[in-house]
Amino acid sequence: MAWVYHGFVLNISWVAGWLPGLVAAMVILFLRSKRLFLAGVFILVLYIVLNTGLIESWLGSEKEVSGDTRFTAWQINWKFTSQHFLFGMGPAGYAAYYMSYNPSEGMATHSNYIDILAQTGVVGMAFYLALFGVLAWRGWAVYRRVRGRRDFLEGLSVALLGGLAGCVVIMGFGDWLLPFAYTQTIMGFSYTVYSWLFLGLILSLDILTAREGAQEVPVSYA
Repeated sequence: MAWVYHGFVLNISWVAGWLPGLVAAMVILFLRSKRLFLAGVFILVLYIVLNTGLIESWLGSEKEVSGDTRFTAWQINWKFTSQHFLFGMGPAGYAAYYMSYNPSEGMATHSNYIDILAQTGVVGMAFYLALFGVLAWRGWAVYRRVRGRRDFLEGLSVALLGGLAGCVVIMGFGDWLLPFAYTQTIMGFSYTVYSWLFLGLILSLDILTAREGAQEVPVSYA
C-alpha cells in the first residue's frame, strides 16, 4: 500500500516510477489469480474515472518536462544513429559524436532501447530483443511446468515473469537496465545487477524444472 500511495498519489506525474511496477504487478496478478487480476483492473479503472482531471493535469506536466525532452533527445540521437544504422557507434560512442559535432544539443537518450540501437545498430538490437524473447519463452515454459503446485517454485516463476515484463517497460524510460557510461557510470550496475540476477534465474529455473520432469518420466527400453 505504501508503494501505491507513493506512486499513484505523491508521484503520479513520474510515469517511469510507477508504470513498470504496475505492469509487473498486473502480470503477477493475472498469472496468480484471474479474479485478483480483474479486481485490480476494476480498482485501476475506478481510480482513473474518479481522478480524471488530476491525472490529465499531472500527465500533462510530465509530458512538458520529461516527454518532450525525451523526444528531442531521440531526434538528436537519430541524426547520428541513422548514419551508423547497421552496427551503431560503439559502446557510449554517440557521446563522442555529440561532443564533436553537436555539443550544445547533445543529451542522454533516457531509453535503453535507443541506447542499444545507437551503440550496436540494428544488428545488436536484434540480438538484444532475441535475448528477451528467449527469456520470455523459457519463463513461460517454466510457469507451465510448475503451474498448480502452489509452492515456492511456482511463486518464483510468476514473480520472474512479472519482473521481466517490468524490465521490458522500464527500459523505454531510461538506462535502468544498462547504465550509460556518461550518466550513471559503472556505479549504476550496483542496482541494475539485481534485475540481471533475477532474469538469469529464469534459465536456472528452466534447467531445474526440466530435470525434475525428466526424473518423473519412466525410461522404456522396449
